[in-house]
Amino acid sequence: MIALVFITIIPNIEWVKFIQTLKRKNYDLYIAIDSDNPHYIPPHYENIQYINYSREECRQNGYNHSLAPHHVNRPSAWDKAIYHFCKKNTSYEHVWFIEDDVFIPTKYTLYNIDKKYTKSDLLCCGNKNNEMSYLLEDELKIKKDTIFNLWWAWELAEGKIEQPWENSMVCACRISSKLLKVIKDYVDKHHTLLYHEFMFNTLALHNNLIISYPTELSGIVWRYDWKITEIKKSKLYHPIKSVETQIEYRKCL
Repeated sequence: MIALVFITIIPNIEWVKFIQTLKRKNYDLYIAIDSDNPHYIPPHYENIQYINYSREECRQNGYNHSLAPHHVNRPSAWDKAIYHFCKKNTSYEHVWFIEDDVFIPTKYTLYNIDKKYTKSDLLCCGNKNNEMSYLLEDELKIKKDTIFNLWWAWELAEGKIEQPWENSMVCACRISSKLLKVIKDYVDKHHTLLYHEFMFNTLALHNNLIISYPTELSGIVWRYDWKITEIKKSKLYHPIKSVETQIEYRKCL
């Protein structure tokens, strides 16, 4: 079984309608909601389950800080989603975590990726090592806060986990039950999560798990203005923040 988990602050109804079309045998659909306000949960749609634990429950169980503190310094939708699949429902072989500004071109795109990568413990768009990042920064004499694509937050790992550290954009990634178990073990020991952009890669590395970088995730980048002429049905793309643009692009495809 595979779970598709979509991360959002306040669900857009049209976006939820598309998610509903992704349901098929051996796949379950979830939406993790950032807000604790129950009024932000959309009307019930068949086949979709909502993850919206209270922030206090997540905090008490150690599921906090998966986002950088200058972004969110309290349990978020990411924390709620990780909490659910580490503690509440551990029955899935793989879990996709996908933020709402990731564009999925067709209802078959994710399933086709899963067919190609059956054994990977982590699917993500790429990987960077902290030692290489520091080397490049010194060579180029560029401050860390000006080169996001090399890495700008290794300090969040200091004192929390041994080196080497690795990171990736993970606004769309797939995690195995083995890696989720490793994350749970870390929380049980330290009573906190790590920043998600280095947590998944680093814990997978330290535990000799299989990390793959599919070409289908090469469209996951920090900033880019994607045009319809650049879109391929087989790949995921980030960022396309407008739900209306996502809908229009799917019509064109």
